[in-house]
Amino acid sequence: MGAVKREELAEFGVEFLRGLAALGSGELPTSGVAETEAAVRRLEEFRARARATGVLRPHVAASRAIGLVLTELESLWPLYSAALTATSLHEAQVRGQKAQVVVENAFSALDEFEAMEHVSAALQDPGHGDFIDRTLLAVSRLYPGTSLLELAPIGAEEASRSTGEDVDPANGAQFLLLRAAGRAVLDPEKLEASMGSALRLCNSSEHLATVAAMPGALPSLAASLRAVYEGFSAFEAVLHSGPSDEAVIRRVVLFYGETLEGVGGALFAWFALLAGLKSQQYEKLVRDNDATQLLRRLSDSEATEALFRDVKPHLRHAAQHGGAFEVDGEVIHFNLRSWSGSMTWGELANDMFALLEALAATSWALSTSLTGAGIEIPDVPGSVAQQGSFRFARQWIEQQPCGLLDSEDNGGVWRFVIADRSANRANLAYALAMGSDPKLRSVTVQVEGATTAFEIALSEVEAYLEAGERRDEDQGLWLIALLKLRLAARNGKESMLRSSDLLYVASLAGVYLLADHPQWIPVLREVKRMAVETGLTEAVDVVHDIFRAYRSDDIEVRRPVATAVNKRVQEGAYPLEPDAESVTCVK
Repeated sequence: MGAVKREELAEFGVEFLRGLAALGSGELPTSGVAETEAAVRRLEEFRARARATGVLRPHVAASRAIGLVLTELESLWPLYSAALTATSLHEAQVRGQKAQVVVENAFSALDEFEAMEHVSAALQDPGHGDFIDRTLLAVSRLYPGTSLLELAPIGAEEASRSTGEDVDPANGAQFLLLRAAGRAVLDPEKLEASMGSALRLCNSSEHLATVAAMPGALPSLAASLRAVYEGFSAFEAVLHSGPSDEAVIRRVVLFYGETLEGVGGALFAWFALLAGLKSQQYEKLVRDNDATQLLRRLSDSEATEALFRDVKPHLRHAAQHGGAFEVDGEVIHFNLRSWSGSMTWGELANDMFALLEALAATSWALSTSLTGAGIEIPDVPGSVAQQGSFRFARQWIEQQPCGLLDSEDNGGVWRFVIADRSANRANLAYALAMGSDPKLRSVTVQVEGATTAFEIALSEVEAYLEAGERRDEDQGLWLIALLKLRLAARNGKESMLRSSDLLYVASLAGVYLLADHPQWIPVLREVKRMAVETGLTEAVDVVHDIFRAYRSDDIEVRRPVATAVNKRVQEGAYPLEPDAESVTCVK
């Protein structure tokens, strides 16, 4: 019969409820009781099929979701039966209400199951790009209506709540990526528990800074961080070639050994040192101990055993010794000195995912702990930490109506070329620069063949945006912030601030001041300062005239100044936020 499908459960649930409701209302003939009993037996069949399928990666989350739905549906018949045999109307109503709660829980569980299937489908569909792209898509489906740029702080908050430890936004984003992968192909509960346990171990270790300072420790870790995610992609490629192929099974066994040694070795060494199980220098430790020896030490320690419990060293040995295993259909027989036994293809796939799960959880925790301690992990070109933030940004722009033509990440210098020449390139650049990647240096958003450009520091943009939040209560403060924004926007040495900008703001401030609003005095003083600084001195004379008129009681002195500033305001326009065909925001 195979695994239980969500569609089967949903269809059955509706029919089962319809039958129970009709039975309760007396609409069904006597045969209705038999039909309801048959439905209960079908539930038992669903449960048996679910047990036969087992709970193996990559189906753990789906199996648990099915189990939850079945549990709710199974509890309905006793509740309805109790309601039908109640001795009073009140008792029947109470039991009926309990049954209704179960109904709602069952269909809520089905809704969650459906949402999880959408996430899993996004992550496992090779038509949506590589593993990172598909994981980003899966995360966006988990948080519909949320900008990808908003997900990093959301991830930091959720990771902190899950682990009980502080998590920075960049690793918060990685937390969401891993959790999405967990729901699709891993054991999500085990993954999240391991991430928390590993992070608490790293944060509490007195050896973190010491190990990080050891020669070779950080570069090896950086390479492993990249390789973990490459491992997911590589294993997926193997899976897509078909489980019935003997060559595929052999490749998985070999891949397991390569991953455990090549990726796990560095992480095992780090955790052995952090837990105080080893005390050598990092390079000597990895030179004198292979991955299996380090794993064995970690497995013997109460502090680290749970983190690596599902990692199988015998698969690594089988990969290294010819004739150590043979394939019989979809069953693999192992014959090693240290271990002999058999496993199915499904069990082998589960163990491969379990290895990747353990490496992903511990590498994330170590990266998060080092970031929290202010220890920088060296960049590895193409690493997920580097690619993840950039791809978040790229997917976010792809969701905008501007039309993304091209993008590149050159060591933290991002460039995006868009099709829509009417799009607000400055706002796009600012939004991307305000992302969480601490290694981001600059963001450029431009149209193809751009001929005008400016560059601005993110700190200047943030000051302007902060003033904008108070625009209604302090328009003068916002206008000065706008002038400073234009002053800070530069094409080479040339500023975007113009004399007309200063003249307009000075005149507007003059209109208010001459109408007895003295709170505009600081605005005029700031305009004068900026005019002197930039050499746009026409505004200096206007400010002097306004102050002279304000201090005078002579109507003949005030009238011409008031007339002049009013005319300039009526004929002029607010300064605009700087814009160009190419906008670069520097962090």
